Amino acid sequence: MSSWAAPRRATRGGQRKYSDLAIEMCLTPGMVFRQPLRQTQGLMCSIAKLLCVEIAVPDFSTLSAWLARSCIFGLLKEQMVYVSCA
Repeated sequence: MSSWAAPRRATRGGQRKYSDLAIEMCLTPGMVFRQPLRQTQGLMCSIAKLLCVEIAVPDFSTLSAWLARSCIFGLLKEQMVYVSCA
């Protein structure tokens, strides 16, 4: 839980609220279940509620901004292969 919040930055600018680990943990199930970011946010809120954990879940715009800057998840999204079980 201590790694959910981002460390304070010493440089100028706004302080980040969530760590990269927290955002990656939110994006991973969304990519596994191929969900839009709004549904991913809802899924993480539901998981936190089921586990009785009081954490703030990143909203979809935070996830979207991080995803746009991330090269790892950008590559995974482009290379993801959809397999049909039918």
